[in-house]
Amino acid sequence: MTEREAYRPMDRSALDNRFDGPYMSGERIEVTYEWDETKRGYVGRTTGWKPVYILLSNTRSLGSSDILDHHVTQIRRNVSVRRRVK
Repeated sequence: MTEREAYRPMDRSALDNRFDGPYMSGERIEVTYEWDETKRGYVGRTTGWKPVYILLSNTRSLGSSDILDHHVTQIRRNVSVRRRVK
């Protein structure tokens, strides 16, 4: 890897702008995918020169297989957290 390649700017082309707000604010969201699957969580971002947004199950999560991209058809913001009753 050359020095020029090591310091290239981040490629934001894979980041869906619809998730910029929830990512910056750290709020919980609910998303619905094209195939009618609904999931809740927090927006995170992968590392590297071409990052993508991912849906994290909680704020302590380190990774996820749920990618937030053009397959998301609906986004609900400020979704409450379901608490377990002890």
